[in-house]
Amino acid sequence: MNRAVIVVCLALALPVWAQVPANKPIKKPEAKKAGGEANPAKGIKNLLSRDELRACLKRNDDNKEEGAVLEREKTAYQQERLEILARKDALVKHMGELDVEGSSIKVEQTDLLALRKELEKPVDKADIAAADVRRNAFNERVQSNEKRVAQYNAAKQSYTQRKAVLEADIEASNNVRGYALAVRELKWDLSLEYWRVECGSRPFLETDEAAIKKGL
Repeated sequence: MNRAVIVVCLALALPVWAQVPANKPIKKPEAKKAGGEANPAKGIKNLLSRDELRACLKRNDDNKEEGAVLEREKTAYQQERLEILARKDALVKHMGELDVEGSSIKVEQTDLLALRKELEKPVDKADIAAADVRRNAFNERVQSNEKRVAQYNAAKQSYTQRKAVLEADIEASNNVRGYALAVRELKWDLSLEYWRVECGSRPFLETDEAAIKKGL
């Protein structure tokens, strides 16, 4: 499996994790049934030596421990991805709010330009006082609009920074931590399979197992 396939799979959902059998017993030699016949087609497998059995038991414990670690890391990784998705949703919502505010500011600026043209028209002496009132009201709206523009630009800059950080975190989650976790799982699967072939299907002596448990 190449790296690209692993990363794409992780972006959708992590694979179901295999369960490690808790100290799965190694197959013991079957006793011959009374009056039965040996089946030559199956053959007879060599018994594990005590050292081989000890190594197999340790490998089984190691596989179990690695499975538990992977399960914890998978849970943490899934939580990390949920947090990233929540941040992404919040950022998209924030961008939508900025779009609405930006459009509102443009409408206000269009109205102010039209109002300024009206204020530039000559007025009679009798209307000077009223014109001053309109001009002052216009200036107050301009100042308010400038304040909104400054806040909008600051919010947009903050959005750009948050977006860059989020994109870096997504890249690290998908192509660094996610990839490493997938590779580790593949190695664990191989270790389980090797154990089944090299240990799980091999017979052993119960006396050797008892001795190993006693530390002999």
